[in-house]
Amino acid sequence: MTAMTGLLALPTEVLQTIGDDLGPAKKQLRLVCVQLSVAMDPLVLSHLVINVTRPRLSMSVSQLRLLAHGRSHTAHFIRELSIRSLAPAYDPQGMGAQLAFSGGSWGPTRKRDGGLGVQAGEADMKEHLEGAISNMVNLQVLRWKATPEDPKWTQLAVINGLAHTKSLGYLSLHLSFGSDTSNLWLDRLSGLKRIVISGSCDSFHDHIVKRLGDCISQSPEMSSIDIDRSYWHGDSNTPTLHSLLGNAPLIRLKHLGLHGWFTRLDHVTLPHLRFLKSLTLTNNHDPPYNSHPYSSTAEDIWSALRVSEIHLDRISTDLVNASLIEYLVSYSGLTRLYLRNITAPDQQTSIQLAEVFFDSALAQHSFTLEDLYILPSYEGSWCFGEHIAPIIARCSKLQYLKLAVVSSKVNPSAEGDTVSMLINMTARSLHSLQSLSISTAKAESLRGLERAHLSKKHFSSAAVQIAKAITEHIPEPEYHAFLPPITTNSIKYVPQLQSSFEVDETRSKLRYRRVT
Repeated sequence: MTAMTGLLALPTEVLQTIGDDLGPAKKQLRLVCVQLSVAMDPLVLSHLVINVTRPRLSMSVSQLRLLAHGRSHTAHFIRELSIRSLAPAYDPQGMGAQLAFSGGSWGPTRKRDGGLGVQAGEADMKEHLEGAISNMVNLQVLRWKATPEDPKWTQLAVINGLAHTKSLGYLSLHLSFGSDTSNLWLDRLSGLKRIVISGSCDSFHDHIVKRLGDCISQSPEMSSIDIDRSYWHGDSNTPTLHSLLGNAPLIRLKHLGLHGWFTRLDHVTLPHLRFLKSLTLTNNHDPPYNSHPYSSTAEDIWSALRVSEIHLDRISTDLVNASLIEYLVSYSGLTRLYLRNITAPDQQTSIQLAEVFFDSALAQHSFTLEDLYILPSYEGSWCFGEHIAPIIARCSKLQYLKLAVVSSKVNPSAEGDTVSMLINMTARSLHSLQSLSISTAKAESLRGLERAHLSKKHFSSAAVQIAKAITEHIPEPEYHAFLPPITTNSIKYVPQLQSSFEVDETRSKLRYRRVT
């Protein structure tokens, strides 16, 4: 029996397992014979990309027509769909979109008089886009980038097509600047389990938040919501967590991510968060001077979580205050903690917060943390130094670590250099570490001052010194095996053996070198 005969004798399930292990090579295996093609089709055809642009218009229309008419079983195999563009008149090789002021706001001009070919292609799209998507009866994941070049009708066609698929569980939607979302009727979708929305658009509250709230109320198994609202007109248009969850039947959220929202945890929203394990909360809007019924301060948010005994595994936030530290002290078990843009009213308050955090809060989670990012706005006690080295060293399960250093304590090749101290500490104690990132922060002397040129000069000088300290660091020979790759200023450095001509024979030959 030949090897090929033996392969073909295997059950389809085993062939598909082999195909999974082959990665991209399974596409070639599919071309060998009919039997292998049948076995590999569900794997090779499970992910479809729709990318309609002017240069690809003919090919894209043929693709949609084939899927809409059901002339093949391809649509049934599709589990994941990526929509990158639905713009028949858009040429990505041409000039970028020009801005124009229309209807009270700025947005890209829409030049869609692409001639008879484009008009005919768009008419073909209009006929087949909804049907093509509705035939994807096993679709589970949609990653959709909505662009201002997409004709207005395309959003409604996609939504209507999705409404026919009952298996969609994950929707990731990115709204490019200038996108018209008036036809984005998210409230026609149901049964979702996870949703991610990013980008910007006008009428965010009316077109996105209200409709998404209805979608959530029709999705009882919704477990993850992540919305980055980076476009903001003012307090009157700031969305609220109550808008999402106020009318929903009880759901069991495990992850919540909100950027730039009013957030209030009370008898309406807290029941949905009883099983919450992951929270990303940044740029939370404090109650305005005239108050707001669905807003609360950062202090109130952490206090509500503590009193309700909702113990998170993963936290990413820039809302760092005494209430957060009190919440972290109240339990143990964090695996990921990202503290960004840490600030305080003054230097003394910042020092006091840092002392309590490292002495009490971090100690509660030192045996479970795997990811730790501590990024202060200003140099000082939140930065790495001898005062926090012992508690960081106790976090023995860390895989990813990002810390800031005080620029004045970066002294390449000198005794007491804080970068060398940090590298030595990780090599000695953090043997699971896969990545170390080193940054800096604004000089304390710039606190409260708007002097961008001084801040830029400070960061530029600090970046040069940190990079020099990394490449001039001499690792301790007994810990060579545990040296992590280092990233600073988006540049990666890895330890490499140097030739005997580059270093003294009596010293370690291992040095960090920039990855090019």
